[in-house]
Amino acid sequence: MNKCISVLMFVLAVTNIAYTQNDAEGCKDHALFTKLENFYISDCSENYNELELRTSATKTETKEGNLFYYRYSYDFDAGSKMKSPFQIVKNYENAIVKNGGQMIYKNTNSLDADIEATFYLSTKEKDYWIQLTRFAGTSSEVEAFGLNVLEIESMKQEVVASEMFDKINKEGFIALYINFET
Repeated sequence: MNKCISVLMFVLAVTNIAYTQNDAEGCKDHALFTKLENFYISDCSENYNELELRTSATKTETKEGNLFYYRYSYDFDAGSKMKSPFQIVKNYENAIVKNGGQMIYKNTNSLDADIEATFYLSTKEKDYWIQLTRFAGTSSEVEAFGLNVLEIESMKQEVVASEMFDKINKEGFIALYINFET
């Protein structure tokens, strides 16, 4: 009996290790999100960069910050039904809105090749712009998609109020002695 339990534990451990090894070397999920079931990270990168974000059907904005890029691919060995583009976008939308964020733009029209979604989330430390894009597969089954997470850190205050500002706040005025050349 103990031998059977030991073998079962070993098989479960190996299965779990094999599943997590599908991620590309050095890649792990962003701290904001977990992986969708039956997807793995096939590519990732991180660098300070610009990101063009769609904010409406006709408008884009370019932001800059620390950009994390992830390419998620479907694990065909999973043996389960693939997710639709709408289902993937909705999963991310629910996660972001639950944490106080908002959807800025969404196009999940399966007839359009440019399936895309833009989200915004603000915390005390950082602003996050999240973009889902580059969907591959069919209109009802996603084989791969891209996730961009742009982190913009809150500005660190380096300039402090001067002595003059403090005096104006305390006394309401300040005497300035300015000598003009005549």
